[in-house]
Amino acid sequence: MCEPWNIVYVVSFLGASEPERITPPGVHAFTPAALQRGDWIAVATRQSNCEYRHVEIFRLESNEFMKLTELVNPNTHHYNPFVFSDSDCWIPQML
Repeated sequence: MCEPWNIVYVVSFLGASEPERITPPGVHAFTPAALQRGDWIAVATRQSNCEYRHVEIFRLESNEFMKLTELVNPNTHHYNPFVFSDSDCWIPQML
C-alpha cells in the first residue's frame, strides 16, 4: 500500500531481518531522529486528530508516543527534531 506521507522503519544490519514498520497506520511521520542507545526515536508527526505537526517521542519497546511540543505550544507546526549524538537532549525546529 502506498501512503502519501513518510513511514519510519527499523532495520537491523547485524542480522538478515526484514524492515519493520514502526509508524502506526494513519500517522504522518517526518524526519525521525534516533538516540544512540536505540530505545526511542523523536519524530515530527501530524496525528489524525490534530491539525498541527508536533514533535513526539516514539518508544520502540512499548510502541507508544509521548507528546512533547503539543504540551507547550499546541497551535504551531513543529519540524525536524534534532538529537545530540552523545546525550539525551533534543531540539525541535518550529515555524
